[in-house]
Amino acid sequence: MNILIVDSWLREHVKTKATRDQIADALSLHGASVESITKKGSDYVYDIEITTNRIDMVSVVGMAREVVASLKQEGVPATFKPLTVQEPKGIAKKLEVDIKNDSKLCSRVLAVALENVSTVPSPAFIRSRLEAAGVKSLNLLIDVTNYVMLEVGHPTHVFDLDRIKERKMEIRLSKKGEQITSLKNKTYELSGGDIIIEDGRGTIIDLPGIIGTSNSVVVDGTKRILFFIENNDQVKIRKSSMELDIHTMASSINEKGPDPELARIALLRGIQLYMKYGGAKLASQVYDNYKQPVKPRKLTLKHTDLERIGGIKIDSGKVITIFKDLGFEVSQKGGKYSVIVPTWRLQDVEIKEDLVEEVVRMYGYHNVPSAIPPLREPTDQPDLPRFYWERMIRQALSQRVEAHEIYTYSLVPKSLVNDPDLALKILNPLTEDTAYLRTSLVPSMVEVIRKNSKFQEKLTVFEIANTYISNKNSIPTQNPQLAVVSNTHTLLELKEVMENLMHELGVEYELYQKDRKELLVNFKVTGDVVGKVYGFEELVVAEFDLKELTKHTRRYKRYIPIPTYPALVEDMTFTFSKESLMGPVIEDIYAQSKLVDSVELMGTYKKNVTFRISYMSKDKSLTTADIEPVREKIGNELSSKYSAKLVAKD
Repeated sequence: MNILIVDSWLREHVKTKATRDQIADALSLHGASVESITKKGSDYVYDIEITTNRIDMVSVVGMAREVVASLKQEGVPATFKPLTVQEPKGIAKKLEVDIKNDSKLCSRVLAVALENVSTVPSPAFIRSRLEAAGVKSLNLLIDVTNYVMLEVGHPTHVFDLDRIKERKMEIRLSKKGEQITSLKNKTYELSGGDIIIEDGRGTIIDLPGIIGTSNSVVVDGTKRILFFIENNDQVKIRKSSMELDIHTMASSINEKGPDPELARIALLRGIQLYMKYGGAKLASQVYDNYKQPVKPRKLTLKHTDLERIGGIKIDSGKVITIFKDLGFEVSQKGGKYSVIVPTWRLQDVEIKEDLVEEVVRMYGYHNVPSAIPPLREPTDQPDLPRFYWERMIRQALSQRVEAHEIYTYSLVPKSLVNDPDLALKILNPLTEDTAYLRTSLVPSMVEVIRKNSKFQEKLTVFEIANTYISNKNSIPTQNPQLAVVSNTHTLLELKEVMENLMHELGVEYELYQKDRKELLVNFKVTGDVVGKVYGFEELVVAEFDLKELTKHTRRYKRYIPIPTYPALVEDMTFTFSKESLMGPVIEDIYAQSKLVDSVELMGTYKKNVTFRISYMSKDKSLTTADIEPVREKIGNELSSKYSAKLVAKD
């Protein structure tokens, strides 16, 4: 967010001979970015961009503190001059308005009555500063509330005391259908749950923290006022502001949680201005409802952690100076800092890393040395992130198989949920088409294939995304999945695609299939199923659990030396009297001898199956005599186990 800070106003709280450009440069290097400096009349205005968590910098006083700290880091002398206010004395009369407040809605409420006031124009310096800061000047009673807000950083409000007929103010949540009428006579209907102030008769007289109402605002005949400040629940302020589409400077500050400790300073500053420039007189004591005061936060930071995290070498004395310049209380003992975070920084300084950030930004990011971390070639299997393997999978499937990557919605209708009992149902879905979180990627991908078949007859698609499974006894599981759906490949072809992918990922797997007729092939790793390839209707599908799969990936493939001696290769054809899965058959062939180096299924014809078997020894060149016993063992094994008969060898 951007704020406008008037130079003459800023210098009331910064004692320095620094030029405007020096101030802008120092702020931009260490704090907030000054985007421009503009001349307004005889004054100058800084247009400054601040981050939304730094609500302490939205005020002139808060920005002055940052300016002083930044200038000092640039070697420019500067002193911070805090705002001075005084507590009113000698007033015995209590506030005549009965205020009821729920501290959960407003953590602090202050009010004071003033008399002998009128809607006279503000002094020239107030008018010019407000206008330069982008706020229209109206009259002294209204202008003081805005002036204090810009100076101190806490919104304030003023009521016509005599228009609060019942002398009651109750802060409560609105009911659905209640209405307010703004200062510009625009009526808003509330949806319920908004913080409002009513007058004891059910009439809403303010939407605190956002906008005043026409039935309690000061008017030309106002003689007595109630100067009022409340520190609101910032979440409810944000909700009401967005729902009603009312965005004021007060709401933009209140929704970010201004420091309630500033509220009394703001009230006393307002009293000071009303009395000095409007001739106002106090008509009551100050009412202050503050049941749970905020407390400063205490953090500790080791100097070694500061230098390690910040990447700098810095003297401890300079660290202490930086903290003190920013308003922190700090002490050091044994290489450790004990830091008390002021209440105006509770919104953004919560952990020790936030303290490191404060020191480093004041030290200067431009002064942090640029250093490349030491590099070394890993000697062991690295713990690579999931995204590394996902990138490899995408490249393998899109480049080598020409599969198209797609993205489908996580929210699906009930018709695309395989098992509704395992699916998480959205409590308030926008439509029935987005009522469930998907338990599988496949149903949505099948829809994509079918809808696009009229544009491209043959299509293979894949997706990498999360699925969500309900767990009644624990939190739901959210696992990354890989799915491939194709109307182009056969089951065997897609199985081969996935086998090639396993080799690419360095995964050592085994295949499992109950029987030859079953259109399902499971991929097992260390005995656990990590994926499957299956078919239905005109489609073939592969589904893999990426979380389990990536546990077994290898970046560095195993090196197998080039054989010293040549292989002896022969083809063996067997006739199988009953249907058998070839995977177990091949495993049994390997098991007959260490001389069996590779077994390849060459083809099938009716009940005949041909295997190409390579024999190899590490110690010598093999002869026919060497492999004759192995051949005999293979024949006997397949005969006894599968009733297979050797009919040819070549």
